Amino acid sequence: MIEALKRRIRKILHYKSDGVIDQYLPTMITLVFLLMITLFFIHVIGDVNLTNQFHQTARKYILRMESEGGLTDSTKTACENEIKNIAAVIDDTVQVTGSSTSTTSYGDVVTITISADVYSTGWSSAGTSFGQINTDQIRHITVTKQSTAKY
Repeated sequence: MIEALKRRIRKILHYKSDGVIDQYLPTMITLVFLLMITLFFIHVIGDVNLTNQFHQTARKYILRMESEGGLTDSTKTACENEIKNIAAVIDDTVQVTGSSTSTTSYGDVVTITISADVYSTGWSSAGTSFGQINTDQIRHITVTKQSTAKY
């Protein structure tokens, strides 16, 4: 029985044309690794995009603070509302602070700090589809921007 199986295997391997498995196997291994790398980067891009949104919002409001001479109540409220509108942000955790709530002089340093807890994006253990907000992982984002007052 074993001898018959060995003969069949030799017969199958004997009819193999030269170079077929030598080209097929490395190609399949490469494709699997490329797929894994691609899925990893797609998973990470959601968190990078989220951090980028925080940086863009901080830049927008530091420019407003430059021209107004500090962090006014209306600017603070508008910034908080804009951050809360980002889908993955936990609303109760948004904090916006500035270096000066009163008017500063020309050339003084103005600073804005935006911080919030956010849900991570990507796969979750709850079985949600890929790219959805993952409520299993919470991380904290803090962005600080500084500029010179031009008021």
